[in-house]
Amino acid sequence: MQNKSILVGYVGKDPKITISGDNKFAAFNLATSERAWEDKSGKKHPQRTEWHRIEVRNSGLAGVVEKFVKTGSKLYIEGINRTRTWGEGKRAQVVSVEFGHNIVLLDKAERNDPPEPSMDDMEREVGPLDDDIPMGE
Repeated sequence: MQNKSILVGYVGKDPKITISGDNKFAAFNLATSERAWEDKSGKKHPQRTEWHRIEVRNSGLAGVVEKFVKTGSKLYIEGINRTRTWGEGKRAQVVSVEFGHNIVLLDKAERNDPPEPSMDDMEREVGPLDDDIPMGE
C-alpha cells in the first residue's frame, strides 16, 4: 500500500525557509475546508477547516516555494503523511506532517505580462478568419 496524500488549500502564513549547508527547506501551514452541508434529516453541519503542516525537503522545490508561495496562496500538494508525537503522558502532542513532493500553484499569475489576446485582437492582426476552408477537395 502506498502512503500518498493530496491536498488543495490556502497557505496560512508566509513559508519559513531554512538553509542547512547546501540544502534548502521550506515549511508552512495549509488550510483545507469542508463546505457546510445539510443531511437528509435536515441536520446542518457547519464548515470545517483543517490545518496541515507542510514540509518541503527538496532544495529545488523549496526554492520555488520561497519565490512564489505566500500567505493566501492556493496550492495543490502531493506528498506523504507522517504522524509525530512529542512529549509524554498528558503533555504529549501528536502532529501530522505532510511532506510535499509535488506542488502546483493554483493562483493566477501576478505578472506584468500583457493579457491574452482576444479573437478580435487576432482578427485585427491577421484579418478576418475565413470559415469556408475547403476540406481536401
